[in-house]
Amino acid sequence: KNIAKLYNTIKHALEVHNTIEINASDVTTIDTATLQLLVSLKKDAPCLNKTIDIIYPSARFIESAKLLDLLSILDVTES
Repeated sequence: KNIAKLYNTIKHALEVHNTIEINASDVTTIDTATLQLLVSLKKDAPCLNKTIDIIYPSARFIESAKLLDLLSILDVTES
């Protein structure tokens, strides 16, 4: 829904900071496009000498990432 806004927010944060943390504890729904965006950003960050960490992922976030086999790419673990 707001994928362009999210992309611009994270892109700007990466311009200003070397490391950003995305607190995913309150995620109740997440669509494939948003997960794809996070995967793309996680993959691109090291090339820019930046770090993106997804912290405190909610059960729904983990479930969605697991369904798409993205847990390792997003560096998220089941707890």
